[in-house]
Amino acid sequence: MTGRDILSENSRTNQLSFKLASVLLGLLIFLIPSNLFYVLEHQLGYFGGLRIDYLIPKLYASELIGVLLICVALISRMASFRLHWKPVVFVLALAIFQVFSPVPASSLWFLLELLITVAVTAIILQLPKIVTHDKLVTYSLIGTIIFQSSLAIYQFIYQQSLGGYWLLGQGNLLKYAGIANQTLFGVQYILPSGTTPHPNILAGVLVGLMTLVWLRKKQVGKLVLIATLFMGIIAVILTFSISAWLSAGLVCLALIGKNRWQQVTKILIIKTLWVLFLLAPTVLVLTQIVSTSPSIVRRIALNKEATNMIIQHPLAGVGLNGFVPALVSSTHESSLLQFAQPAHHVGWLLLSEIGLLGVLGLLLILPKKIKSINADSLLLFSALLIPLLSLDHYLYTLPQGRLLLGVCFAILLSRKRT
Repeated sequence: MTGRDILSENSRTNQLSFKLASVLLGLLIFLIPSNLFYVLEHQLGYFGGLRIDYLIPKLYASELIGVLLICVALISRMASFRLHWKPVVFVLALAIFQVFSPVPASSLWFLLELLITVAVTAIILQLPKIVTHDKLVTYSLIGTIIFQSSLAIYQFIYQQSLGGYWLLGQGNLLKYAGIANQTLFGVQYILPSGTTPHPNILAGVLVGLMTLVWLRKKQVGKLVLIATLFMGIIAVILTFSISAWLSAGLVCLALIGKNRWQQVTKILIIKTLWVLFLLAPTVLVLTQIVSTSPSIVRRIALNKEATNMIIQHPLAGVGLNGFVPALVSSTHESSLLQFAQPAHHVGWLLLSEIGLLGVLGLLLILPKKIKSINADSLLLFSALLIPLLSLDHYLYTLPQGRLLLGVCFAILLSRKRT
């Protein structure tokens, strides 16, 4: 075989690897909203006489695709992992601490899921532009938005699910009638959730994916872009998700101001947004002056419980995925036991679960390259995700949120690759 033949063969192999990686990335994006999973152990979901869904170890289809993407990228040498001693020590220490959590097996499984998301994010950051900007990936974003939006509109109009669980893990809409509903003109409507577990998650995913589509608008026709955004906006409106509405509004402002604001203004806005993230629990308490919505009251109560856990377990926290069991063990409020959920503020929730030592460890192992992210990307990332991080928990607790966070981080914040 001549040198030219070898070069040609390598080129064909590379092209095949690139295309396979594009297919897997596109499939991963399409499956982000999916709630399709296999339960590994039902019994781990029982704690304190209650069945807690968050404790049940599940193997999600989206995470499997993520693992396949990692394998393809590593085998084809499109990406690599450089193991430094700091992250390894941090993960090992974190794993050891989980042995002392309320449900060790659930905590360790949750840690594994977190590591999968981190690995997927790291891999996407390293993928060549020919993969991440492939038209197949772009049309996967579009197809996901149109599919999820169409399903959401159907669910809202007919007030029922379509196809059941086997349609990408779609839940029984009636199951959520007591939680996700809205009264309009004297009629109570069950809110749509697409194939996600909750309307707030669907709305957050759609806003995130629409943002990515807008950034790739030159790759698609104007009519396709308008139709995609129109469908997505209608679906987001129908979810009545305040956090997603705030996110969409901030993203629009960031896109408008991206080419108008000076660098110093952008940095000031970014800092302001993250300060608001830190102050969100306090701001939420103040909103009780004008609103006594059960949703707000419940969020305030959960944040208060998180504060108590931080005070009682300041160093190591209550363990990964340990908030709900700790809540069940400590609270006497029937309303919280009835809707036992994680705190709806990712920062407060994370601090309550891994403690000051865990947060300090995270800060120490953050890659130095993050400091080189340009202001435009960081502004858009902050505008998109801070409302979701401040008013809900799914970007941390559920694979739909974690993968959305990882994909948006990798695509929005990665530097331009040649």
